[in-house]
Amino acid sequence: ADAGDGADPAAGGEAAGEEGAGGADAEEGAPEPAPEPEPARFSPGEDPFAPVAVPADPPDLEDLPASGAGALGVVGIYSPVALKMHRRLVPGDPALAASVRGRLYLCASEEELEAFMARPADFVDLRDGAPAPVPPAPLVVVDGAPGAVRTHAADLAAHLRLPLLDVKSLADARIAALPPPYV
Repeated sequence: ADAGDGADPAAGGEAAGEEGAGGADAEEGAPEPAPEPEPARFSPGEDPFAPVAVPADPPDLEDLPASGAGALGVVGIYSPVALKMHRRLVPGDPALAASVRGRLYLCASEEELEAFMARPADFVDLRDGAPAPVPPAPLVVVDGAPGAVRTHAADLAAHLRLPLLDVKSLADARIAALPPPYV
């Protein structure tokens, strides 16, 4: 019985060795299992459900659909960052486009695009049916008097990209549009 007991471990050892070699051959032909993905980690203030902005190819504004996927977002051709940060309607650059939930948003500078890409929900309300933000309309008003003030106002409006309202020109246009007895 003792000899049989001694033979069994040796036989078992050889069999185990053969199985191990056979097992190694089987492992070489089989694909390795994919590593388990790491769970996503979020910092305490980060919202894991926040919308994600992705860079978009420069759109041809003439060919965009009026609504739905691929259309301009709620602020249209204007930069959502300039609207939120400066309360101004600044036209965006199609070369600086980002897409959020299938809608395109145009930024006016590289810095604005970076800020928008990092946190798009800070700049636009992405809820379905949310109203478009409308800033107060800043403009420069001048009277018709010639001189340095008028020139300075025109330069200021051009520099700040604001509309220039020339009261004298508007009044002259209204007067010219009146029927003959009033002219």
